[in-house]
Amino acid sequence: MAENKVMEHCKVVLIGGSTGSIDVLLKLLPALRPTLSFAVIIVLHRKNTADSTLANLLSLKTSIPSKRSMIKTLSGQA
Repeated sequence: MAENKVMEHCKVVLIGGSTGSIDVLLKLLPALRPTLSFAVIIVLHRKNTADSTLANLLSLKTSIPSKRSMIKTLSGQA
C-alpha cells in the first residue's frame, strides 16, 4: 500500500546497467503498462558504437513509445 503512495508522486524511474543487464530489461519491459504516469529512463554503459540494434530490440519489448539518445564522454568531457 505504501508503494502506491510513492508511485503517485513519482515522475521518473531511472534504470541503469551495463551490457549484462540487457536480459533483465528484456523481461522487465513487457511488464510495464503503457499507461504509466511517469517516464522510464534506461541508461546502459556499453561499447562505443553507432549501431541501433539494442534500441530497436528494447523498443520491440514494450508498447510504451521510446526514443534513443546517445551521450558520449571522451576523456572525462561530455
